Amino acid sequence: MELKSLAKEWRIWILAVVLGISVVSLGPTPQDTNNDGAFDTYSLTGLNGSMGIDFTGGSQLTLKVQNNQSEQVASTVANILEERIGTLGLGGSVTTRDVGGEPRISVTTPVTNTSRVAELIAQEGSFRADMPFIVRNSKEITVKDTYSFSRENGSVMVSQGNQTLSTLDPGESVEAGDTRFFYLEDEGETSLMSVRVYDNQDIQGVRRSAQMGYGVSGSPQSGFEATIPLTISIDAEQRMKDVAQNYRSSRGTLVMEDGRTANLTIYIDSEEITAFSVSDFFRSSTTRNPTINLNGDSADDLRTRMKRVEGYLESGNLPEPVEVVGRQTISSNIGGQFMTASVLSIIGALIAVGFIVFLRYRNPRLVLPIVFTGASEVFVLIGLWFTNFATLTLSAVAGIIAAVGTGVDDQIIIADESEEEQVKDWTQKMKTAFFVIFTSAASTIGAMIPILSPNLSTTLIGAGSIALLTYNFYTDRSNSHYVAAGILGLTVAFASSTFNLTPLESIKEFATTTIVGILVGISVTRPAFAKVLESMEK
Repeated sequence: MELKSLAKEWRIWILAVVLGISVVSLGPTPQDTNNDGAFDTYSLTGLNGSMGIDFTGGSQLTLKVQNNQSEQVASTVANILEERIGTLGLGGSVTTRDVGGEPRISVTTPVTNTSRVAELIAQEGSFRADMPFIVRNSKEITVKDTYSFSRENGSVMVSQGNQTLSTLDPGESVEAGDTRFFYLEDEGETSLMSVRVYDNQDIQGVRRSAQMGYGVSGSPQSGFEATIPLTISIDAEQRMKDVAQNYRSSRGTLVMEDGRTANLTIYIDSEEITAFSVSDFFRSSTTRNPTINLNGDSADDLRTRMKRVEGYLESGNLPEPVEVVGRQTISSNIGGQFMTASVLSIIGALIAVGFIVFLRYRNPRLVLPIVFTGASEVFVLIGLWFTNFATLTLSAVAGIIAAVGTGVDDQIIIADESEEEQVKDWTQKMKTAFFVIFTSAASTIGAMIPILSPNLSTTLIGAGSIALLTYNFYTDRSNSHYVAAGILGLTVAFASSTFNLTPLESIKEFATTTIVGILVGISVTRPAFAKVLESMEK
């Protein structure tokens, strides 16, 4: 083997560069420093952050949109939930799929407590900020327009001018113009009402400069408090000023008629989260950057509440309520066992390949390049694909093994072609071998498309079949092969559209990994292996 000339070959250098990048992607990342400023702990964050719950443990929830089963609504809900789990710090992913003609939303997260995950993501997340007011006999509130409230037998009649809008009992609300009024509770001689100041639709941004510190005394004994800065719409800004005109000022704070503080109260799904006083500053001025103040007894509790409120504010409320219809939990211990089994499976596949190749060729020098090439493909997939673009799951491991198998097939084709005794130069032999390799790769990739997208593959097969039959008809040819192929394609397309093939998407990681492995093989490792084999022949 001419090692010097082989070292100058650009195909070998491409393989070396790709392997080097994979090493860097998988390499240890410094985490902490010691007293001397040197790093003393490292973490393989590249791969750890890319492993699915099959290996790390976690939970998977299947959700159903209750009222509207359209794909558009399901997609909107999925986008909101994906942003929500990211803001809440749960991590994971959200996907949609079709089950029996109805969309389902799958939420995968490393958190193993499915009840906690369901509580956080299945809530509608409806946010609103209200200001209270009381109605003793009658009361007028002006927000752009003036509305009258009359109390009688515990109910409150809401009217505008001579028009009665609604009669409310405790717990009910009414939309008046672009403002909503709520009847909170009957206090005996008075009715406690509230007016909406802003809600989800008015939130245009949640700034990440939220601050947390000790309470009023500046010590842990007084608890902890946090401030979440917001950016609201211009309409909400003006509405806040309009609402503030209905209150009087006492020591710089807005108060109701009976002297109680008119606290701005934050609700999420009708649950009171916090309430705080409002400065009389808002009677004369406006701001688009109000803040939400939260309090807690411990830093951890307050931090959890902050993430929850930020998550609902940033993601918005769900357009339709969702229902949890399926739960799956994998413990970290079982995930570790899966990882061990997967690693042993890949190593066993490479050993089996080496043994069978040795039996076939009886040449130890040929076994090493073939096994090394297969191992290189595995390393590149793990080091580049899974650390940067995809999640490593059990079905993805099956795709890795499938890619190794197709890779070995291609290398055997190259080896067999190189041993042909026909009078051919090396270039012609490799052209023949790579023609077979590319044809095989194309057919394998085509076989993976139905797993990636059953609907797309059905459409392509049907369209191709119609095009083939149309071409045969308009060219006045009676090619029985074309007719048979077209009819067969239409039959397959019809059968595919009749039966539900969407469950195939549950193993799409297998198809994706197989395709990527094939592409890595035909573009990087196969050409390098052919050059190594050529050097061995010389």
